[in-house]
Amino acid sequence: MISMIVSFLGKDIKTAIFRIIALIIYIIAFAITVIIPKKSKIDVRYVSLIIDVIGIVILAFIPKNVDAVVALFPIFFIAAFQYNAFAKIKDYNCATIFSTNNLRQMVIGFTEYAIDKNEKELDRGKFFGATLIWYHIGVVIAYYATKWWHIKGVLVSIIPVLLAGIIMLKVESFKSRL
Repeated sequence: MISMIVSFLGKDIKTAIFRIIALIIYIIAFAITVIIPKKSKIDVRYVSLIIDVIGIVILAFIPKNVDAVVALFPIFFIAAFQYNAFAKIKDYNCATIFSTNNLRQMVIGFTEYAIDKNEKELDRGKFFGATLIWYHIGVVIAYYATKWWHIKGVLVSIIPVLLAGIIMLKVESFKSRL
């Protein structure tokens, strides 16, 4: 949003318009994650995984000469959708698309535990620490996938999406047997 305002101030109207469209896409994705559970019994998390796969495939076929902001349109939709669909995990507000808040939560959890010996804070530190580790493992994989296969390397992202779906199904199966 800062870049959008800077584009307007710098009179780069085309870039500003692309950024406004990106913002609208982001807002629409957030709204849809609220509408789906209110108007249906569909689990928005599974919809998010389907949207991830569709977006990944779209990204793999975006031509090189497309404006960078336009090329990111699918990412804006995927990110907002995923961010809301998976906002609450294990009683924690967890950001799946950012690492800075997860770092903050990890440090607070471990620091609180060091001071008060509260096991819940230790769990918090471990949870967010694991989130950070997996997030950055994804960054490393993405780096090499795009280095080796260029834009088509994004297709590697389908693997963790499928794994997340399998894990979710297994957890639900386990819970239904309790």
